[in-house]
Amino acid sequence: MNDYLNAIKRENHTGTQPANSIGSGEVSDSVFGYIKNLSSDAQAQIDAVETIALAANGQQGAQGVPGEQGIQGIPGEQGIQGVPGTNGTNGTNGAAVAIAAPMPNGGTRLLGVPGVNWISTTTRGVPATRYYFTPFSCVVAAHINALFCEVTTAANFDSCRIGIYNANTNWQPTTLITDSGLIQTNMAGPRSVAQNLDLGAGNYLLCFVCEGQDAQFRTMRAAPGPAGLMRTLGASPFVSEWWSAGSANALPATAGSISWTNTTASANAGMDHFAFLDWSA
Repeated sequence: MNDYLNAIKRENHTGTQPANSIGSGEVSDSVFGYIKNLSSDAQAQIDAVETIALAANGQQGAQGVPGEQGIQGIPGEQGIQGVPGTNGTNGTNGAAVAIAAPMPNGGTRLLGVPGVNWISTTTRGVPATRYYFTPFSCVVAAHINALFCEVTTAANFDSCRIGIYNANTNWQPTTLITDSGLIQTNMAGPRSVAQNLDLGAGNYLLCFVCEGQDAQFRTMRAAPGPAGLMRTLGASPFVSEWWSAGSANALPATAGSISWTNTTASANAGMDHFAFLDWSA
């Protein structure tokens, strides 16, 4: 601002003025002084405003010290453990179940005759040297592990024999498959002769013969399917025996040399079985 006023003053001193007029330098100095005073006042007001502004915009105070963390509360006490519940009552044992012995080839080992449904059991002797035949069918192949019978009353001088025959469509024996040889009956209890025999699907006959008639045997009675009824039916419709005269020597091996020709009827007993198979399917 002062530089600007000094420039005006210099310009006024260069002009020509009338003799009776106030000197231009005097006017200029007066004006200049007045303007300068005004300028100083304005500057003072500006400085005052700035001072007020600075006073209004004070510096931010320092951050206060953080307060201390409060004390942790005391944990609650653990609740009392509940009383253990009463043990449940043991269940009753299930009924005993007979389980057939497993076979090495994965099959199931059974005792009986394939396809025969048992009705009852008894004990009895048999007339000496009589061939008794009982029929059975294998729907699928069966493996024979042993030929089996049970002596209930021993006889020192008796022995028995078990065989298996192929059967024709008339249920007559054709060819011998196996012969157990003589089985001693001088002690009571089960008697068995090991076999390793495979039977294919088909019809077969078990054959049982005893040297004497003193020994007694476990006898199972059954209805052997279509071969279990007498042709005449009547009051004694069941077939209880198929038999023919024979010998306790080695069983005949060829067809025609052995056959059953006699039947015995029974009112309600079914066919008597003296011989059984230890077999697996």
